[in-house]
Amino acid sequence: MKKALQFIAVLAFVFGLFSTLTPVLADGHEDGEAPTDRKVVVHYHRWDGDYDGRNVWTWNTGTNGSQAPVALEGTDEFGGYFEIYVDEDAGDTIGLILRYGDAWGNGQNDRDGLIPATGGDKANKEIIVKQDGEFVGFDENGVKHVFVYEGMNEVIYQDEVHGPMRDGYGTLAIVYYDPAESYEGWNLWTWDTGTGGSAPANDTGVPFQAALDVDGGTVGEEMYRIAFFSIGEDAADEIGFIVRTDAWDKQWEEDLFVDVTDLKGSGFRNLFYIGLAPDFYDTFEEFDAIANAFEVETGQLEDTKSLLLNFNKPVQVAEEVDSVLNDVFDASWFSVVDSAGNEVAINNISYEKGVESVAEFMLIFEDELDRNETYTMTYLKNEGDLPAEFDFSVPSEAPTITIIGATDVELELGDRYSLPTFRATENFYGENLPLYNARVKEGAGYLSTREAGEYEIVLEAHDRFGNVAEETITVTVVDPCADTATASETILPITLFAGLPLLAGAYIALRRKEDQ
Repeated sequence: MKKALQFIAVLAFVFGLFSTLTPVLADGHEDGEAPTDRKVVVHYHRWDGDYDGRNVWTWNTGTNGSQAPVALEGTDEFGGYFEIYVDEDAGDTIGLILRYGDAWGNGQNDRDGLIPATGGDKANKEIIVKQDGEFVGFDENGVKHVFVYEGMNEVIYQDEVHGPMRDGYGTLAIVYYDPAESYEGWNLWTWDTGTGGSAPANDTGVPFQAALDVDGGTVGEEMYRIAFFSIGEDAADEIGFIVRTDAWDKQWEEDLFVDVTDLKGSGFRNLFYIGLAPDFYDTFEEFDAIANAFEVETGQLEDTKSLLLNFNKPVQVAEEVDSVLNDVFDASWFSVVDSAGNEVAINNISYEKGVESVAEFMLIFEDELDRNETYTMTYLKNEGDLPAEFDFSVPSEAPTITIIGATDVELELGDRYSLPTFRATENFYGENLPLYNARVKEGAGYLSTREAGEYEIVLEAHDRFGNVAEETITVTVVDPCADTATASETILPITLFAGLPLLAGAYIALRRKEDQ
């Protein structure tokens, strides 16, 4: 009994001790206690809505500032959000990496952002917290809000007029794509957004605040722009919308309108728009499938059996698992048919090996293509995607033969004759390339200065697509004195290939025109 009472007493002491302790956070501060009086709230929007395991790496936050990693605090109308506390001795900027999870990868597969054109790690982001040694952008509660969309290498700061997420206003985020990818000088025009809502200032329109693309895109190739409209409580049910320049060039001539009844005074919504059309899209997936669809940027036949394709963006052909690249390419992604719908057999598809994604492919056909046919190549990787189609045919433009010298020659019986220099080129998709197969056409080259008459020497050249060019040199042999002339056969030191003479002593057989 005595031992039982002693054991109960020990349990009571331990329970009482732990009941007086306050849980301690990972950064060393007690639960519920703010480590500093100032914090940056990072709002992060992912298109897939997946925030599970995401965290933030940060630095330069000061003595009592948040230490990395910073876990997800929660979600709101914009997406997931993180709270980074900054102390008085914080730097002018604090670092920001939006991580996929706890593990570090190769600088590309571990964090959100765009990849440099030269390769390497996705860039670290930074958040300005001080200017000239003074904190900037913090409200009366010591809070500063910044916003990051998936596929951005920068952060968006809250604008006093347009937002996003101003107190007392709803926010309409416009994600915009110009099919020409020309954004310089363009802005948005709107009206009926309510008292204090977004409205064009000084006739300059609502600016695009940032560039973005899909996560893992390439720096310098950002496709989309984003702008924000603040919607007041007294806004109209529909607000006006125009994409324009200060000179009033418009992407769509008619005024467009957007229903904002769900955003009057509060709320957040993304809306997607592609220029040169009157249509809006409610989801990123639908918008991106059209704006960023796979397209063949260039396509050309290398010969009658080889088609070289370049896409507007890379196709994933391998995936890295445990530092090993595993091939995921499937030849069935590509198909070719003729104008009647008959499938053209593809013998092989070549592309750069040892990388995860490539944009250039070479299709090798089993048989030569018909020079009088039109073909359609279709690329479709996943069912439901928009297919990329490319129509092509074998080029039909004949080569060009250039003769440097006379093409109409008169000789007397017994004269010697040498062919002039000649060369040939083919037109390869706008580029003139030399051909080294120009020659005298077989059976079209007999000339004898023993007999008076008119002779034709036919030169020919073939390009890689089977197109043929011919040029004719006419040689007329005259008999000035038929009774006394002594004739001889002519030895012709002509050029077979451009600049390459025939072997010494070689003869050319030419035919008289009247014998043809």
